[in-house]
Amino acid sequence: MAQGRVIVVGGGLAGLSVVCELLERGCNVTVLEKEANLGGNSSKATTGIASPGSALQAAAGVKDDGEDLVKMEGPEGKALVKNGPKDVEWLTKILGGDSELGVRSTP
Repeated sequence: MAQGRVIVVGGGLAGLSVVCELLERGCNVTVLEKEANLGGNSSKATTGIASPGSALQAAAGVKDDGEDLVKMEGPEGKALVKNGPKDVEWLTKILGGDSELGVRSTP
């Protein structure tokens, strides 16, 4: 992608992920957000991000193959199992927040 100027409307998780991708590609990015803080609905989320088999889980000694997600959620669960760990690792690399994340298991 050629360098350019981009305006991203919304500073929620999706918008900020786009911002990170654009910055990695050398774009000049402006974020328009109606709230005083960034994060959108994701900042209020209490369920976390599914990332079975991630490096974060491995470091905490958690063994999780994600089969429970696949059984409950079908194709969407399978996509979470496949993409969740790399998505979380990308986010923590870009945002530097791995020390602020905790591993939580569901029953």
